[in-house]
Amino acid sequence: MSSSHAMNMSQDDRKKYDELEGLPYIQALYDDKRYENLLVESSKISPSKGLEKDFYYLVASSYYLVRKYQDSLNVLLKKSAFLKSHSDYSLLLSRNYFSLSQFKLCSDEINKVSLELIHGDDWKIFRTCNERSNNHSQLLSIFLKNKIQDQDFFIQRQIVLLENSLHSLGMEHRKMFLERCISVDAFLELNSVLEKFKIKDKTLLERAHQCHPNASEVTSLLVKQLFTEGKFHSIAYLFEVMNAENPEFTAHVAEFFKVAGRVQVAEYYFLQADEPRYMLARATNFLAQEKFSELVTFPFDKITISKNKDLSYALSFSAFKNGNNILAAQYLPDKKNANTKELALLDLIQKCKGLSWKCRP
Repeated sequence: MSSSHAMNMSQDDRKKYDELEGLPYIQALYDDKRYENLLVESSKISPSKGLEKDFYYLVASSYYLVRKYQDSLNVLLKKSAFLKSHSDYSLLLSRNYFSLSQFKLCSDEINKVSLELIHGDDWKIFRTCNERSNNHSQLLSIFLKNKIQDQDFFIQRQIVLLENSLHSLGMEHRKMFLERCISVDAFLELNSVLEKFKIKDKTLLERAHQCHPNASEVTSLLVKQLFTEGKFHSIAYLFEVMNAENPEFTAHVAEFFKVAGRVQVAEYYFLQADEPRYMLARATNFLAQEKFSELVTFPFDKITISKNKDLSYALSFSAFKNGNNILAAQYLPDKKNANTKELALLDLIQKCKGLSWKCRP
């Protein structure tokens, strides 16, 4: 029914109309932006069963639009049994309290409606109210816990969440946040924050990894994504932050550079990770480039060689290719095979993962 038709009804028709429905008349007033009239008329009408949520929402919304925020809030809270099923209920509740909080910074009142604010869709409003609450961390934690399962919300808002909230959250919710980042492959957004915090907060990544049960897994996934995108400066930054506490991370970085053929960069990271892995990487890279003389003359530590069979095979093979059979025999881990060069070479080929060699010299 049109708003003009509702306005022009006779008193008798209007009475019957109100008794039957009520809501269409209130809706007509609302559509005509006659909010003051709506508030007066609504007090004379009892909405039909099943129409209460829309009826009371229009009343609360009208109070809000005429800047009677406390009255609007009272309707929302008093009629919450009906209104909670209304799609715009939480947002209107949040906006009412946001409007009130601009005039009086009363954290107790914010706490009273905090659980409702948490379910609101307006992040800016929630954040402003939350900052004025004396229960900041708890509200933020509950809000994140509720919203973290919402993938669309999470992807849109995670930069804001991480930037403004991670430092305020408890360990449980930090873990939840990082796990969610990985589960939705949200590396781009996470990387944006990491780069932003390069100047502001260089401990952010360390804190993030400390709160995750499997830091190396998270790091590996993140580095892999950054590597795919060619963001080597970001990888270097991650290395700079994490190297001292996480040699496994450094080894991950080295492996990615090695696969990409950036041999010298890979060697550098392997050296930072730990000496034995660096030595093996160095030997493997020499083999890949067929630089046998360089490999044989490289000053490998004897203890390192003795503890690393793959490195021993690489040195033995290089010495053999360099024409030094005696040195090749010395480097072979199993001296009984010193005279069976072909078997030694086949074994070496199997040990050097990812390399393609001819079996015969």
